[in-house]
Amino acid sequence: MGRPNTGGLPCKTAARRGGARVYSPGGCGCALLMFPVVAAGAGIALALSGVALMAAVCLIIAVGITVYFAATANRRREQGKTLGGWIIIPVALYAVSIPYLLFFWWFMSH
Repeated sequence: MGRPNTGGLPCKTAARRGGARVYSPGGCGCALLMFPVVAAGAGIALALSGVALMAAVCLIIAVGITVYFAATANRRREQGKTLGGWIIIPVALYAVSIPYLLFFWWFMSH
């Protein structure tokens, strides 16, 4: 068996003979090096999507509570009652969900 034809290029054994080791992972080296980056990106995207879904659910609940409060407003007035501290629930849900949904929309559109 003779020396493999390298097309005039020095083969790997020639690079080793010079004392300097050249790292060559082969054909899949780039994929192996990029796998953690891609996995982290997919994890971040999944986390952002999960939080966006939770924010959308919070917004739906806040709208539902607001509609319920509006529908029962006349009855509460007749009974002389007020919402009191209950108004904090939809306000907090709006305050949590709307900014994140706007951020998520902006993030996905760019």
